[in-house]
Amino acid sequence: MKLSFSKSVLTLLLVGIAPSLSAETLTFPMFSIDVETGWNHSIEGQSPASTGRGELISIFRPDGVGKLRILSYVAPDDVSKDALRNLTNVEISTQLTWQENGEYSGYQHSYIENGLFHKQWWLKNKRTMLFIIYDCDVGLQQIEIDAVNKIVNSIKKNLP
Repeated sequence: MKLSFSKSVLTLLLVGIAPSLSAETLTFPMFSIDVETGWNHSIEGQSPASTGRGELISIFRPDGVGKLRILSYVAPDDVSKDALRNLTNVEISTQLTWQENGEYSGYQHSYIENGLFHKQWWLKNKRTMLFIIYDCDVGLQQIEIDAVNKIVNSIKKNLP
């Protein structure tokens, strides 16, 4: 009887966890990204192809606390680390560490301003750059930050 009860509890736990483990791949012209079930996305505008700039993509949970926004851009030439660092809005005296995020590399920085928590990424893969920001009310960032980091780390390049 005890074993049967344990199996039932384990089955219920696995069934409850399984939906949150499933992911969906969102594919855009310059990159693809994996999001967990329950996260939605919207495209907030499209630029002419000649500008090199992609759509502004928002990814969020309807019952969540924040929003992840991604803007892509294709530069005329490969983007260097120094050029990408110069595009950040972070004081030059602030040390930013070069990191790998999925198939992209770049910088990230977190800060609090006007009651909001912000985490930004400036990423590149050759000529393609991604500018990413997640924001939410201060004190709530721990609710979604692991899922947001997982999303950003799942980025894959679509263009050659």
